[in-house]
Amino acid sequence: MSQSSSRIKIDFLNKIELCYRNFGNEWSIKDLDQNENHLKILIPLLKALEDKKIIELIGTHGRFRIIDLPSKHSKLL
Repeated sequence: MSQSSSRIKIDFLNKIELCYRNFGNEWSIKDLDQNENHLKILIPLLKALEDKKIIELIGTHGRFRIIDLPSKHSKLL
């Protein structure tokens, strides 16, 4: 059974929050979710998060630096 896209995005934002608070700020999208179907939903989300100054994309391979906590922003989805 697949999750809804909003649930996948919320789970990803929660992972970003947890990782930033506890483990550092540089990550790859595949560090946080390796499901290929999820990645199709999450890759476009990275650009939106960059536009909101939550992450900074590093290169073109899904690498990013977390620069702000998602919980500080309303209406992310």
